[in-house]
Amino acid sequence: MFRYIKAAFNLKQQIPGIGAIPINKILLLGFMILGFGLPAFWFLGAAFEAAFLFLVASNPRFQRYVNATDPQWQQQEAETLRQQLIAQLKPDARKKLSILEAKHAEMMSKYRDSQVTGYIADSNSEAVRKLIWVYLKLLVARHHLTSLEGSVTEQGLQQEINSLEIQLQNEKFSDTIRESKTATLKILQKRLSNLQRKEEWLKEIDSDLSRIEAQVDLAVENATLQGQPEALSADIGLYSHVLDEGFFGDSESTIASLEKAYN
Repeated sequence: MFRYIKAAFNLKQQIPGIGAIPINKILLLGFMILGFGLPAFWFLGAAFEAAFLFLVASNPRFQRYVNATDPQWQQQEAETLRQQLIAQLKPDARKKLSILEAKHAEMMSKYRDSQVTGYIADSNSEAVRKLIWVYLKLLVARHHLTSLEGSVTEQGLQQEINSLEIQLQNEKFSDTIRESKTATLKILQKRLSNLQRKEEWLKEIDSDLSRIEAQVDLAVENATLQGQPEALSADIGLYSHVLDEGFFGDSESTIASLEKAYN
């Protein structure tokens, strides 16, 4: 709460033709000046300030505004969301991600040992960070795909689809019910398509995971070379279309929030 109170105290109002004016501080100063003539204004000013700070600092919209303009809070929130994604992965997937992050740290350690600083070091670190983010998204997508195993069969889904199609063709429904059943049919068809393409997607994901691992390994090797290391690109042309499909299950909103934070 203190950070919201501090932000409310320092709040500025944009005045056309003048710029940002600290209205709260100006009013507080006014009460202080008036208090030299009539001390009651000091108590009135203190009461006004306490009420102002409480009302503004406790306002949810103001809190969202403060959070959106606080880089440190955004970074902490992003890390919390990232850890939530990692927590849902199986131990072997978490280990693979941990190894990749350790290699990033190793690369930066080698840069420091070689006294490599500036643009190349920063840009390569950022490139690896982006690759690790893509790697995590691929792991989440893979986790979601593999979770489909055993929960439903292709034959079972096809039977549900056939049944719904027959109902829509031969039975009379109200517009609302027909809309609902048509939407359900589309969802079932999408799920069937996902199951049919699951093995293909898993192969694409595994290929891209290996490619990212190789790219990070190359970055670590380049960091050991004498002289200025080569610039690294995070754009390595991945094969998988899973990221485009947004195949993240219940993690879809978390992924979307992190995309905003990281880009």
